[in-house]
Amino acid sequence: MTRSARSTTRRSRSSRSRRRFFDLIVQATRDPAKARELGQSEEAELVTGAIQGSKRLYAITDAGRSALQEQAVALDGVRMRIEVSKRALRGHDRPPEIHEAVGNLRHALHMHSGRWTSEEIERVRNLLNDTAKAIASGPANLVTENTP
Repeated sequence: MTRSARSTTRRSRSSRSRRRFFDLIVQATRDPAKARELGQSEEAELVTGAIQGSKRLYAITDAGRSALQEQAVALDGVRMRIEVSKRALRGHDRPPEIHEAVGNLRHALHMHSGRWTSEEIERVRNLLNDTAKAIASGPANLVTENTP
């Protein structure tokens, strides 16, 4: 990653952190739970508060900035893991042929709706279970269909 890209990423993270901090302050005026969170942040010396007129004005401290930066790094890691999981669930890590076959199976099941007799349910269940077993056991161990 180039120096300018790192700088842009840091600025972006810092901007998101500041935005979250300001959102918290705005929400604290409407939500008692957010007000408590802001009070706890003040007790932890992450922010300072001063009464000015009928309002309390808050400012972030150096310790608060540091805490936000640490949280931003952790949050980026969580976001990355979530994105990897979402791609895996969507099938982006499967070969296109397998993705197509899974789509065909979903389509066939959808088109079959409304015509389920007890015998047909049993037949399709056995087909799907046998297919799942064959896939899980690998190419060397073929499983035969359980249908009568």
